[in-house]
Amino acid sequence: MVRMWKKVSTAISILCIVVYMFAAVLATYKIVNAVTEHRIIIEQEFAKLQDRVRGAGVLGFTGADLENEIRASVLRSLTLDAVIVTVSGGVAFAVEKPGERAIVPNLSNTGYSFDTKWKIYRPPYLAEVTGDGRTTLEINALVGYIDKERLGDILRETLLIVLLSVTAAFLVLMLDVIVFDKSMYSSAKEHDTRPPKPPREPMTESAEEPHEPVLGKKVEEPTGIYLGLIQKLHEELASADEKNTDMVLLCVEWTKTSLADASLAKQIAEEAAVFFRVDRISAFKRGETGIFIVLPDVVFKHGLKAAREFHGRILDNTAFKTTITNFYVGLTSRAGREIDPERLILEAEKAVDKAKEDADQPIVAFKADPSKYKNYLKNKSSP
Repeated sequence: MVRMWKKVSTAISILCIVVYMFAAVLATYKIVNAVTEHRIIIEQEFAKLQDRVRGAGVLGFTGADLENEIRASVLRSLTLDAVIVTVSGGVAFAVEKPGERAIVPNLSNTGYSFDTKWKIYRPPYLAEVTGDGRTTLEINALVGYIDKERLGDILRETLLIVLLSVTAAFLVLMLDVIVFDKSMYSSAKEHDTRPPKPPREPMTESAEEPHEPVLGKKVEEPTGIYLGLIQKLHEELASADEKNTDMVLLCVEWTKTSLADASLAKQIAEEAAVFFRVDRISAFKRGETGIFIVLPDVVFKHGLKAAREFHGRILDNTAFKTTITNFYVGLTSRAGREIDPERLILEAEKAVDKAKEDADQPIVAFKADPSKYKNYLKNKSSP
């Protein structure tokens, strides 16, 4: 169920990314089209403005009458934001749409100029028009690159698409966290089937790790085992056997302070997921002050090195310094053995118990001899 949900959540995440890209491309396409259409309208309206000025000149409009004609053209225009007209005699006047504030007085020649600072405008359109055959007018028109209302509509549509996609991604993330928590922190009852007790213990200490535990001849029954962990180990052991790879199991235990809360185990498990960066990593609660961490496709040597670094990372993390006083790690691995989950858990628990006995050695690893373990299985199966 969890694997299926992971596939579904991944597919939805990819779909959200595709939607983001589609929204960006669509918005860019619409803006480019809007800019092109806006430019065509600008040229048409600027030509109409010139025609209107010529017509006003033929009718003999000058001064305030001519200014009113141009003002009416600007107010009715879709693209013209401001216009400055300079008459051949040096008289100038300027009009602009309400709220533009694009025209400032030019005190040097008692005229006007455009203020385009911090605003997105095209270079002014310029034309000279002879109105009545004697008077020449210079027309400067300031326009924008795109219609502001059109741009607002495009951005709102794009924002709506992105908002829907983000909402979908957020819901998937929340469901993913819920599903992940169910798998990572199993609260099922302990396993009812007791593992058989082997007649002898073939495990030996590792030459590489002098402080690993030595199991006694009588194997104790494992404790703190949950159904979810057993099922996970069954799956990963079968996968490791099929691919002929190794896997590591960590048993982590700590001493908490009075400042620690019920979410401490979850916080440490999340820190492990970020630190180890192993595919299919999973963690399961072990009482109130411990967790099991399953690391598929990790060899014993690399797992031991990573466990030491993880131990230092936890104790150096300021978030845990006020909630944890001691931190112990017990480690074991498949090591090419046909081992059952219960036995693997027992080895990890024995390792962490050994770590708790020596404050100078908070990390203890249990490493088996594969050949002796095979002989042990043969003797176990023989009558």
